[in-house]
Amino acid sequence: MNETPNATERDYWSGPSGQTWIRHREDQDAILAQVTDLVVARAEAKPGQGAVDIGCGTGALTRAMADRVGAAGTVLATDISAPLLAETERLSAGAPQVTPLLADAQSVDWPGEPLDMAVSRFGVMFFSDPPKAFANIGRALKPGGRMVFAAWGAYSENPFWVVPQRIAAERLGRPPAIPATEPGPFGLSDRDWSMTQLEEAGLDDVACERASVGLRHPGGLEALSELSTRIGPAARVLRLFAGTEDDRLAVRDDILQSFRDMAEDDAVPALIHLFTATRR
Repeated sequence: MNETPNATERDYWSGPSGQTWIRHREDQDAILAQVTDLVVARAEAKPGQGAVDIGCGTGALTRAMADRVGAAGTVLATDISAPLLAETERLSAGAPQVTPLLADAQSVDWPGEPLDMAVSRFGVMFFSDPPKAFANIGRALKPGGRMVFAAWGAYSENPFWVVPQRIAAERLGRPPAIPATEPGPFGLSDRDWSMTQLEEAGLDDVACERASVGLRHPGGLEALSELSTRIGPAARVLRLFAGTEDDRLAVRDDILQSFRDMAEDDAVPALIHLFTATRR
């Protein structure tokens, strides 16, 4: 793959972190199912239309969009990580309307005809230059084409992130902070700043909806707490400070108790930003 302005993200998601995501794909897709459904509903795709999934990961949103556009439609699944994209390709083998593209959405020259829409589930918070990236994504679309992107809302309003990091940090140490507007999971958590990035990209009808969702694991809060020590902020702290298995189990048990205190119907509350915009 050619050099990319987001080479750090490419290397991160192509290495151990990407492999961890692949191992826990089914868990993650189940937990984030409400988010996938929101993006699909807002996209309003019709049979025969074309879409591009930005930062497709292992392709849950790609496959949901493929169901909407049908065999006569097109879904371009793009990711910067070769291992993640290979998993999308494997899991989408029965959907010929899905085409994988290994690329940096910030700089790629899009192949083929312009598409009707661009969608993303947590794949657009990592760009080194958001206005440039959003402008380039717009070039993949027809005039009037729509964008629907889900990103995490404010860190302080997402206990799914706050609780595991706090508990792990209290036991092992506090990791370096990542500013809200830096590339990362919360790179679009500042609503006003993020909308400005989309407007600077030359997009129209920029809007941001705050949406509350419940993050639920099929295995209940116990499974959600276990997963929180394998992937996410607690796992990051455990890695940074060389936590032992005893540390991990203690962190897991404390996360479980905190999740029990706040959960409704075994779901941990979360806040996402649902961005929409239109190409001129």
